[in-house]
Amino acid sequence: MSQRPSKQANNLKEKTQNLETEEETSPLKALFKKVQTPKSQWTPTELSDAIHWMRQVIGIICGLIWGLIPITGFIGNFLFIGVNYTVVYLWYEKYQDIDEEEYGGRYDLFKEGLPSSIALFLISWIVSYNFRLEYLSF
Repeated sequence: MSQRPSKQANNLKEKTQNLETEEETSPLKALFKKVQTPKSQWTPTELSDAIHWMRQVIGIICGLIWGLIPITGFIGNFLFIGVNYTVVYLWYEKYQDIDEEEYGGRYDLFKEGLPSSIALFLISWIVSYNFRLEYLSF
């Protein structure tokens, strides 16, 4: 006499397979892998998304570092813009070997995600600076 798997076991197996398939094809995961792979092929939308999210991460990291060092005033703002532009430029020009004219030119790539990156930078800079003043005594 053979045993047949129950309906619950079959349903659980199907759900597990569906979750594994969703994880493999997750757009965020695919974009993250593509960002790390040198000389990937990009659509304009994918490149814009990648640059946008890179700038957000750079903004938060720089804001935390600037606040804890502490860097203040216009020097911090100009330094952030320089770091932000340089990191993104080196990534798409040297690591990805992208012809910027195919994607609207240097100006379009420069402005992609910049305003929201500046906002995140300022918020994390202010919060970490105030945290340092209040709780850390260097």
